[in-house]
Amino acid sequence: MSKTKKLNVFKLILKGRKTMTMKQLMKIFFLSLAVLFFISSASVYAKEIKQQKCPIMGYKPSERLFVDYKGKRIYFCCGSCPSTFLKEPDKYMEKMKLEGIFLEDSPTAQIGASGK
Repeated sequence: MSKTKKLNVFKLILKGRKTMTMKQLMKIFFLSLAVLFFISSASVYAKEIKQQKCPIMGYKPSERLFVDYKGKRIYFCCGSCPSTFLKEPDKYMEKMKLEGIFLEDSPTAQIGASGK
């Protein structure tokens, strides 16, 4: 197909669609807003998942077993997990970060099971 024929076909396609109605414009606008809202809210919630499992064993953590490390409080499921964590804390911190787990800030005055 020559260049002029392609151009004429394109003009015919556009000829039927010169203007959009206000209703069509509003529909596109609100659908775009809904998509943007969904994407932004999903990314916010995905970043802040509260710690629901022990970083060592993967079981439900206890509020009585924790270690404060670099200003964050990490909870554990059993008494042996804090010592395992403290052997390689940065490894487990990175793992939780990659999983999108939100760690609460550690209060400075409280002492947990680890005594730190």
